[in-house]
Amino acid sequence: MNTLAPKLNKISKIIKIHNEELIDNYSWIKQKDWKEVILDPKKLNAEVKKYLDEENLFKENQLQDIKNIENKLFHELKSRIKNEDNSVPKRDGNYFYAYKYNKDSEYPIYYRKNITNNYEQIILDCEKKSKMHAYFNVGSLSHSHNHKYVAYNIDTNGSEYFSAYIEDIESKEILSSEIKNTTGNIIWSLDNNYIFYVGLDQNHRPTKVFKHKIGTHVGNDLLIYEEKDPSFFCSISLSKTKEYLFIRTADHETSEYLFINLKINETMPTLFKKREKKLSTI
Repeated sequence: MNTLAPKLNKISKIIKIHNEELIDNYSWIKQKDWKEVILDPKKLNAEVKKYLDEENLFKENQLQDIKNIENKLFHELKSRIKNEDNSVPKRDGNYFYAYKYNKDSEYPIYYRKNITNNYEQIILDCEKKSKMHAYFNVGSLSHSHNHKYVAYNIDTNGSEYFSAYIEDIESKEILSSEIKNTTGNIIWSLDNNYIFYVGLDQNHRPTKVFKHKIGTHVGNDLLIYEEKDPSFFCSISLSKTKEYLFIRTADHETSEYLFINLKINETMPTLFKKREKKLSTI
């Protein structure tokens, strides 16, 4: 058993602040391209990765003698959790939509049940899709108003930059190319030809609302709204009547809503706190 903790190389760097000199031996660890590392962990500095791997191994070695207790506690806690679960079905038109977990599965299976014939159909099998990735997380799922398509966001590396996909429910065909760097918000247009989504900027801020036409390239997506105040973040939602698309922008103290009438395809901003803003027509 290795009893010596791994050590990271020290490279002294002097930082001057208010005529004071500070010595930082580990500033080199933060890579200049750290934002790219979040998106692609393979770009992590090889020496830093080696240290992290050694540190994890050291931890495993040090805790080896309590492994049995660890496993016992894990199984005891797990036994108290229901390993098969269903959500409460939500009706939309002639369908009930819900999700369920198979026994001992960590990933949901989204399905719907036809009210007229009680036919159950899987619309997104996350358990199956997760097997193709080391990490898998679903941000959101939204079906079209005509019940033909489903749009969903997934994160496959833990960066919380979600990619949006659009599928035909019956054929499982992917209808649009991958839409990268999104949040979990997806709203369908009333004619089922478009989705609205929120894009993340290079600092992981949800700042832009886009309109994407199904089957077209993401490069042609229309920018509907952009939040340029760095302290504000935006999100979207659909009214209960499905008539309005709401754009919420807020910081920790102030919020405002802008809304678009999807039936007449025009923009109508309404503000709780007046700021200089513009919405483009769609």
